[in-house]
Amino acid sequence: MKTLNLTEEQRKTLKLFAYYCGSYGAKEATLRCYLVENGAVDWIDSNWYSDTMTIIEGYDKINLLIEDILENSDLLDYYEYDNPGSLEIELDVLEKKLSFTGWHTEWETSNRSLTWENFHDAQPEFDSLFESLSGQMNGVLYFEGSGDSGWVEDEIITDNGKMNCPEFFKDWCYDMLGNNFGGWEINEGSQGEFNILPNEKMVELNFNQNFEDNVSDGVVGYAEF
Repeated sequence: MKTLNLTEEQRKTLKLFAYYCGSYGAKEATLRCYLVENGAVDWIDSNWYSDTMTIIEGYDKINLLIEDILENSDLLDYYEYDNPGSLEIELDVLEKKLSFTGWHTEWETSNRSLTWENFHDAQPEFDSLFESLSGQMNGVLYFEGSGDSGWVEDEIITDNGKMNCPEFFKDWCYDMLGNNFGGWEINEGSQGEFNILPNEKMVELNFNQNFEDNVSDGVVGYAEF
């Protein structure tokens, strides 16, 4: 944790802002600063949020003070992550303390597999697809989705190169993703592949779901005023 050396003018500004927050009945007020990869500041919220759930609007002098601390100290040197993160800046109105708690983003992936051997009314189309891959080990059709947009590729990868994916099979893949993994393309999204196994007359889905988690780095900066 880094102890910040504040100027007298900065201490005065913080004391006045603490009185200002206290006029709202706040004992604590929190501001969020968002970071991009490697700790560069992306943007800073203009509003503070009190322990009483009151929104306290910042003003120029306190906004500039926070910006100055972030730009002209080595507070953010701790942040060596390749993922975005944030700083939670907490003002203790009563104790006259300012603390900076770091957060970084981590992603995890979980895997699930499903298989199909019975294709009901679409069986003739699947039999034709299996026949087109006769003599090969398998065909692979990849998919990917995130940020509310997802797609299945147009080409199947085979042992002998690439082949155009039949429209019926592409539509079927979208249906299976939607039916079994609703929201597969939302937020962090997912990725994986449909494996077409012609010898077994089977389709196997390998589905990898992404999850985002915010992990605390603890208090990385501190000052008293």
